Amino acid sequence: IEESQDQAGAFANRAPESKNPSGDSSQPNKANMLFQNLTAREMRQLNEMGFAFGVVVVNPGVAGKAGQIVRGDVVVGIAGQPLRNGQQLLDAINNTKKGSVLAFQIIRQGNVQFVAVTL
Repeated sequence: IEESQDQAGAFANRAPESKNPSGDSSQPNKANMLFQNLTAREMRQLNEMGFAFGVVVVNPGVAGKAGQIVRGDVVVGIAGQPLRNGQQLLDAINNTKKGSVLAFQIIRQGNVQFVAVTL
């Protein structure tokens, strides 16, 4: 577990750009969250931890106001499903009714956790 924490900790120390998983910073989502794809090195580290895909949070939007998601979190799952691509994340956010709760699986400071986000 300690090795995983060291690997995951590197994700939060990067300087993310303002892009979402599709690479198009203008693509909207209901939560006003912005994401960025991980680098190839970060993806290898994520794969070593047993995750197939993830994106780093650049701007937590609505979820940040309540402290549920913070800049630097790495999203690896959504609505109980492992994240396969960025579009899956955007679709889950955009298809969730305002005021409803959406479960995110994240890595924060080396710890894998589930966070319930009210959109």
